[in-house]
Amino acid sequence: MFSVNTAQVGSAPVGVNVLGPAGQPVPSSVEPKPDGVTGKFTPVQDGPHTVDVTYAGVPVPRSPFRVQAMPAPSTSDASKVKAYGSGLMTGTANKPADFTIDTRMAGPGGLGLTIDGPTEAKIECFDKGGGLFDVRYWPTEPGEYTTNILFDDQPIPHSPFQAQINPAKMVDVSGIKVYGNGVEPTGRIYYQSVCHHHHHHFLY
Repeated sequence: MFSVNTAQVGSAPVGVNVLGPAGQPVPSSVEPKPDGVTGKFTPVQDGPHTVDVTYAGVPVPRSPFRVQAMPAPSTSDASKVKAYGSGLMTGTANKPADFTIDTRMAGPGGLGLTIDGPTEAKIECFDKGGGLFDVRYWPTEPGEYTTNILFDDQPIPHSPFQAQINPAKMVDVSGIKVYGNGVEPTGRIYYQSVCHHHHHHFLY
């Protein structure tokens, strides 16, 4: 929407011609107002539009105008929702896994989020405003966690996401003792098992 002020020059027909990014005509309308006219056009696609404004058949100064059309979507479009962050792919048990959901280009709609795994994970969602959300969940057990993200009940691209949550400690070496320095003629090193069975095993 834009205004053409003709208050200084009296009333004469104002013409508005709008071309879209591919040079195609875009329907536009002109509404008179006290100090001129208001031109309206509805972009059919994103991108640069050319607005040619004439007054009494003569282009007005600076016409044609270049207008970048970023139409505010009136309907929700789950395919325009983005989700990114390491928490959608990997993580460690008992540590927070984070990711971000970006609904800014998807229009109005409700965001749905479920995370399924070996145990129920606590989910925290932080609304950053403007359609941006930071999500944090706390997987308490290792295994595969599946994140389903829905926008207006439609799955977003790449949903569901599969995240592999690793054990809290990949290898616990704290209980392994190494005997010998490894340079004896036999080259034997003795490991004491850290298995908590009834008997201690000795590995030779």
